[in-house]
Formats: sequence, structure tokens, C-alpha cells
Amino acid sequence: MKNKILVFNGFYVPAKKYGGPTTSLVTVVENCSEQNEFYIVAANHDFGETEPFPGIESDKWISVGKAEVFYTDTSKLRFNKKELSKIIDFVKPDLIWHTGILTPYLNWPLAQICKKRKIPFLISPRGEVCENTFHSKFLKKYLTSCGVNFFGIYSKVFYHSTSEEETQGLKKYYKATDSQIIFAPNIAASLKVYERTINKEPGEIRIVFISRIQAKKNLLTAVKAVKNMYGNAVFDIFGPMESPDYWQNCLEEMKDLPTGISINYCGRLDPDEVRQVFSEYHCFLFPTTSENYGHVIAESLSAGCPVVLSAGTTPWDDVDEEGGFISPLDDIEMFTQKLTAIQKMDNEEYKKLCEGVYSYYSKKIQSDNAVELHDRMFDYCIKNHH
Repeated sequence: MKNKILVFNGFYVPAKKYGGPTTSLVTVVENCSEQNEFYIVAANHDFGETEPFPGIESDKWISVGKAEVFYTDTSKLRFNKKELSKIIDFVKPDLIWHTGILTPYLNWPLAQICKKRKIPFLISPRGEVCENTFHSKFLKKYLTSCGVNFFGIYSKVFYHSTSEEETQGLKKYYKATDSQIIFAPNIAASLKVYERTINKEPGEIRIVFISRIQAKKNLLTAVKAVKNMYGNAVFDIFGPMESPDYWQNCLEEMKDLPTGISINYCGRLDPDEVRQVFSEYHCFLFPTTSENYGHVIAESLSAGCPVVLSAGTTPWDDVDEEGGFISPLDDIEMFTQKLTAIQKMDNEEYKKLCEGVYSYYSKKIQSDNAVELHDRMFDYCIKNHH
């Protein structure tokens, strides 16, 4: 008999602007539905918008892929135990799972309901307790965690950790015990071999950045690194304009580019376009300040596109010299050197690098047992709940 799991995720497909949390949940549903039934509660609109999805009826369970989804105006669920209880009464879940730790308006009433009804409650922080991320808006996050700890709101919950850093953050800021924390790495995008028809001439390079345009994703460092290059380089930027002020800083940096260097904003991509676009560039430049996982990195690698990443900010440091390169976050000159190394390659050298990408990523997704560990995590929560 399958586990019945009720998931609160903020946003779900067809949402296109919420990034990693939506991608993470889609991959879980796709890969873990043999042993689990997923019922998902999500906003009836996309991230940053208010207009409901066209053609999708709100407040009604709808089959979406392998899940049942309840699209609604999630603002009416905030601190609303009555509305949340109606959903729970309908689903009768074996487990309630919320992806997000910085949403007391949902987590707190859900924790109370679960405690009263003896339903296990699982929270996935999605990187928000990792050191670099936690120190952004630190006071607000710290006071929230202090309130949770003081009142014992999460004393009976389980936590989903995807990394050792996340485990340490849960222990440090939320006083989580070993028995509350279950490790299950993010499920990677499947390897999809694209026909990489892009040729590589020495002295030329096509670089891409695909992510939300805001400070955490660190586009400004990417722009500076490309601006320092010589020869011919095209740098195309894709992603939703989340922080206009930050984008203005990037535009200022793009002024007076050297001859042969071109930087272009190309708009936003639909999620199903991302891997195809990666296959059309020589490398993905992503000097992010912090990623719990970095689904966009997995998408680049799965499309055979080498990566140039910041060191120590993602779980992908071991990609260095295998499927790409890493550089210290604050060393712009080093980023430029790594890009230049790719720029100098001829077609044969570049083909070898791309073969290394496929080899690295294939080994990576085979070794982490992510699907099995997710299934075990759900079972553990249900069997060990008191």
C-alpha cells in the first residue's frame, strides 16, 4: 500500500519562476510515485504574479502528471487552521511535507494540527539554514528560529537535510536532534544527451548565465569576469528580473566593454527550454553565493555543457577539472582565467571536456541513491512518529 503524502510547496507546475523548489518536487514526484501518492497544495498563480493560471480551476483537485494538485489562493491559508484542516480531512495523509522553513504562517499551524492529530510532519529547509544563506536577512531569520525553539513549535517535526552543511545549520539554529534529521540528497535531472553541434574555434567562446537576477546568484561577478577577458566572447544572460536595483548595478558594469566582448540580456526561459539552450553554449558561468543543490547546474551538466562555478557554495565542487572548473567566490581574476582556458581550446580539446562532463555527471547520479533515500525518508517519518 502506498504512502499518502500531502505536500505544501508554495508553487508547482505550470509555475515557471520559482526555480529549485518546484524542480525538486517535480523530480521527487516523477521518481518516487511507485511507493507514494502525492497530493500537492500550491498557489494558483506563478511566483511574483497575482493573475491565476489560465485554464486551471482553483480550489479543486486536478491530476497533474503523477500527482493530484490543489491550486488555490494560498494567502487564505496563512495561520488558518480551519482551511488547512479541510484539506487534511479530504486527503487523510500518512505524512504532511512542507518545503520551506521560513514560512511560520504555514509551518506553525501545520505543526499544531499534526501534533494534535498524530500525523508526522516533515520540513525541507531547501538551503535556508546553510550559513551563507542564513546570514542574508540574519536578524529576521534568527529571531524566527529563537521563537520556534523557545515555544517548542518544532519539537515533534522531522527535517529533511540534503547536505552536511544543512544538517549542521538545523542543529545550530533549530536545535534539531539526530533522530529528527533525515538525509536524502536532491534527485538529479536525468542524463539527456543533446547533439552538441556547436563548434569551438580557439580564441572564441559563448558563455551563458541562466538564473534569477538577484544578488544571491551573483551575476555581477560573472559580468566582471567576462569584462576582464580578451579576444572574442559572447555572454548571454537568461532569467527573470527579480531585483531591478541589482540589475542596474550589472548594467553599469557592462558599460565600456572591450572590443570583441559582447554581453546580452535574452529574457526568461521556460523550464523545458533550459537544457536545449545549454547545449548551444560552450560553458555555464555561475558564481552563486549559495545553492542548497543547484538544479540549474545539474541541467547544464546533463546537457553536456561544462560549468564554471564558485567554490564552496554548491555541492558540485568535485566537478573541477572533470566537467568544468571552480574558482574562489571573491577571485574575479580566477574566474576570468577559467573562462579563458575554455576560450583557448580548439574543437578537439573542447570535445574532450564535454565528454568529461557526461562521464562526471553519469557517475554522480548513479552514486547518490537519491530516489531510494527519499523513499526511505518518507517511510522513516511515518514509522517513527510518536
